[in-house]
Amino acid sequence: MLFLNIIETADGLEVLFSNSCSNSAIPLLRSLFEAVNSLEYILEKDFEKRSLSWLVCYLINRRKELEKFDISTQKGKDLEKAFSD
Repeated sequence: MLFLNIIETADGLEVLFSNSCSNSAIPLLRSLFEAVNSLEYILEKDFEKRSLSWLVCYLINRRKELEKFDISTQKGKDLEKAFSD
């Protein structure tokens, strides 16, 4: 997932640079920098433990994001109410 993010971000940057959109590329450059640093940290040592820790954190954050779209949860009800107002 992290490696895929790096590839997709680099691809997006290539499109932006080829269309002379350098200012729009700044946030993607930051994202790419952070993703590469994360991957280097994971691969530096104790690969198995670090990669599993990253995966658990990713899944927890993803679950929290998806929870907003489930109307049976409080977050989902809050989002539904925000859109209905």
